[in-house]
Amino acid sequence: MNARRLRFFLRHVGEIRCAGALCGCRYGLGHCQIWNGQINDGYGLFWNGNTDLAAHRLWFEHHHGPLAPEECVCHACDNRPCVRLDHLWKGDRTLNNADMVEKGRRAPFSGEKNGRARLAEADIHEIFRLRLLGVSNKTIAKKYDVGQSHITGILSGAIWADVSKEDRIAYQKAYDAILSANLSQASRGEGNAQTKITEADVVAMRQFYRDGTHTCIRLGKMFGLGDGHVNQIIFGKKWSHVPGALPESMRRGPGRKRASLTTFTKPIL
Repeated sequence: MNARRLRFFLRHVGEIRCAGALCGCRYGLGHCQIWNGQINDGYGLFWNGNTDLAAHRLWFEHHHGPLAPEECVCHACDNRPCVRLDHLWKGDRTLNNADMVEKGRRAPFSGEKNGRARLAEADIHEIFRLRLLGVSNKTIAKKYDVGQSHITGILSGAIWADVSKEDRIAYQKAYDAILSANLSQASRGEGNAQTKITEADVVAMRQFYRDGTHTCIRLGKMFGLGDGHVNQIIFGKKWSHVPGALPESMRRGPGRKRASLTTFTKPIL
């Protein structure tokens, strides 16, 4: 930092005094020196003319020289806004995480032990029960005041995986069975979005053919289908779930046969 920047920096460096419950004196390090400027996520920030920099890192580098990008400036006092030099030490992410674990500051990430958890384990079991009863994700999310994506994450195991394992397996089996049944039902007859006819059309088509008043070709033109498709419907190859398919014994020939060509013989005069 140049002299001008340094003056601005020092305006935001507070006096060394007790910082309350988070003060370094709890570790026997003496009182902290709290940054009085801009704060983000607990850390002090200083505008260097181009971008915001971490105040504690900038202050450390000012006294000890530049650091490599992978190096960190860690707080011995565990007080993020502190910029007191003898509370700062050079490390890296691995050392910083190890220090955090050693001091018991790493909170567990899953279940009710996570301080940010908005649900209890009993809620997770209830969410699976409600979903199996057919309650929508939207309704469940509203009930527990969380986002729909949160409910989806629980059901998929992306979150609360250790709590919901058995529930999720049971839910997945039930869901697969329901999905399979729905797909099977939806893929045939009127449940198929691509179908051109109804079950009533199928019944009528078979009746016309049974009465002998219509051929497959004529029925195909009536219902907008190919004559081969009509043939399969009439004899139960398709739409087999609709009762009334005709037996093979009622199958008629392809229709009137063309008259065979005869050889013209010139008469003998």
